Amino acid sequence: MSDLEAVEAALRESERHLAAAQRITHCGSWELDLGDLVDLDRNRLRWSDEVFRIFGYEPGTIEVTNANFFRAVHPDDRDRIGAAVRAAIERGTVYSLDHRVIRPDGSVRIVHEQSEIQLDGSGRPLRMIGTVQDVTEQRTAESQLMLRDRLVSVGSLAAGVAHEINNPLATVCVNLELMAAAITGIEPRGELESYLSDARDGAERVRVIIRDLMVFLRADDTRRAPTDVTTVLESALRMVSHEIKHRARVIRDYGDVPLVETNEARLAQVFVNLMTNAAHSIPEGDPDHHQIRLRCSTDAAGCGVVSISDTGRGIPPDQQSRIFTPFFTTKLAGEGAGLGLSICRRIVMELGGEIEFTSEPGRGTEFRVTLPAAQGRSLPGVTRTARSRTHIRRLLIIDDEILLTSALRNTLCDDHEVSVLNDAIEARDALVAGARFDVILCDLIMPRMSGMELYAHLLQVSPDQAARMILMTGDASSEAARDFLATSGVRSIDKPFELDALRRLFDGIPERA
Repeated sequence: MSDLEAVEAALRESERHLAAAQRITHCGSWELDLGDLVDLDRNRLRWSDEVFRIFGYEPGTIEVTNANFFRAVHPDDRDRIGAAVRAAIERGTVYSLDHRVIRPDGSVRIVHEQSEIQLDGSGRPLRMIGTVQDVTEQRTAESQLMLRDRLVSVGSLAAGVAHEINNPLATVCVNLELMAAAITGIEPRGELESYLSDARDGAERVRVIIRDLMVFLRADDTRRAPTDVTTVLESALRMVSHEIKHRARVIRDYGDVPLVETNEARLAQVFVNLMTNAAHSIPEGDPDHHQIRLRCSTDAAGCGVVSISDTGRGIPPDQQSRIFTPFFTTKLAGEGAGLGLSICRRIVMELGGEIEFTSEPGRGTEFRVTLPAAQGRSLPGVTRTARSRTHIRRLLIIDDEILLTSALRNTLCDDHEVSVLNDAIEARDALVAGARFDVILCDLIMPRMSGMELYAHLLQVSPDQAARMILMTGDASSEAARDFLATSGVRSIDKPFELDALRRLFDGIPERA
């Protein structure tokens, strides 16, 4: 082999290695001559094979021109790319940016481009060389992390707001029950009773909204438990009802369905997204002629199935294969980032289930979520306990919300000997000094000392009193609080609560010897 042949062989081997490296990293190279700075389309452009593949073509199957490159660029990004190229040429500088590419099959990819200008001996632009790398998966992961960070921030804010609402709302609910009891003997009650009933209904609606919000905010919790999917579906529906009510009627078709082993918050996230998408597929203003149907059933394998269908515009056949692809969306610009369905599919798969859909343009879409049944579990029946009139001799209420402790004392003092403290450290000192109570009703989160800390202390110094604690919580969204309530075995009740529910907890505590 001659020296020239050896050089040529080494060059070919180097080119093969370069091509392999570009294919593995999804990073191609290109070169644009700059002989004509007025009309760039007249200049010669060269692509490596990987650039063809990134743009969705087999190498060499289309003419490589500047015009064909810009036709591949997403229309919303063309002006920005053109301006960056012109600025780089005029200033002799580099540019580095992301943009979208639309492939011939309609799929959208995100690419990162870097380039620099090479000058001739007189300083005139000679050529532009650069790289283009497919970074779709990387940007998808980054966007999901950013979305998660935003949700965490919003969730923390919402949890704080929910906590601040729950405490005064608990006071309102207790006082409304007091008022209802107070007018029992007043005749005629008439409008007064109607006003009071409306106020109690309004307070109950706020209570349910806050409860649903707190469930949704626990989406970072990965623990699973046997769950009634109809309850989760109803909770999600309440959260998106404002999106639906001006677009469609909601039709419920709830059949027999098993409990499923799942995470309530993450499943709620799936249902919220699917119902929101269903609502957005229907135009506003004609709810009587559109519907969103919610079905719950059991399939032949015994799995729980939830179906969410709509009478909206449907999904075109040529788009149906891509709806779970990150960043793909059929919504108008500004209405969605195209991540919702990809996140839904990931959640359902992580829960051990499946998500599928059917759609017909102009007639609507149906999504079906199938989840395995919880082993050995069936849907529990609902039992109601009549209000107890058991007299507990001594009751201690501990909460830093003075209005709430006052309302509870006024409500419970007919049946119990009630003591109130607004600080857990004062309560601890009194209990350590020998004070004894039949029930200790204590807030979970308080300044100076929490209900969790008080319970832990009493376990050491007075286990009998610790066993008589009931923790009230207006915010158990923190991981520490959830872990404590799940593992300690201590009784708890969410604020705001119904007094009958609180009294039933009292009945479960045996009287002191």
